This record gives sequence, C-alpha cells and structure tokens, in this order.
Amino acid sequence: MGAWEAAQLAANLPDGSMVWRALDVPRAWTMDQHLLATLVDQWQMWMWGQSDPKHRGRKPRPLPRPGDGKSHSMRDDTLTMSADQLDAFLAQDFTDTTMGG
Repeated sequence: MGAWEAAQLAANLPDGSMVWRALDVPRAWTMDQHLLATLVDQWQMWMWGQSDPKHRGRKPRPLPRPGDGKSHSMRDDTLTMSADQLDAFLAQDFTDTTMGG
C-alpha cells in the first residue's frame, strides 16, 4: 500500500477514532458527543441564569472540545510514582474499621 492509499484510508476514518483523538481535531468526538457537550453547556447556562443573582457564582465555562487549541487537563497536580510505589500503595489494607466491620 502506498502513501496515497494510506492517506485516503486515514481521511475516511470514522469520527471518534483514535487517530482523530491523537491529532486533537474536532473529529475526535462523534456527533452525539458534540451534541451532549452542547446540551451540558446549555443546561449549566440555564441553571446559572435561573439562580438568584445575589448568590450566583461565576458564569459557567463550556466543556472543552477537541480541536479548540486549549489544554484539556482538568488538574495540574498530577502525582507520579514508580511501579514499585504503586504496588506498595495497592498492597495496603484498605479495610474500613470505622463502620463497625
């Protein structure tokens, strides 16, 4: 298969495929995902608009979309650890003794 055939195959990948996600383009989401994000944005805006102006917080920000050129990280305080540290953490006893059993 030549480069032209590979490019044609890649261009016709379905929306939501891993290639589009890796490229961070709008096609990284399917149409239903875009519509659901719009629904969430509109619902948040409606709830914000219906709240008491004296007690309302900041105007809600829209959900990040693929291909908007912005970082999509929700948290900046990522904890890194080695595999040995993870194994030691997971080997701990997490039994809840405060609930009586």
